[in-house]
Amino acid sequence: MPFQLISINGEAPKGVDLGWFDTYEVVGGGTIKIAMKFTDFADDTYMYMLHCHLLQHEDEGMMASLMVTES
Repeated sequence: MPFQLISINGEAPKGVDLGWFDTYEVVGGGTIKIAMKFTDFADDTYMYMLHCHLLQHEDEGMMASLMVTES
């Protein structure tokens, strides 16, 4: 699902970071805030899992999840 960056390490995005993304590299210790619109699949029982390509994060339960509800 495409998203836009709201901030990168607390700073407003600029240049090529102003586009739409489906992946984004967050360097160790970095943070991003994103905005995405869910047009379907709202569910107040099951959460979405955010995927990471670092196996250590998966093995140690450091993945993020989010709940999508009707607004």
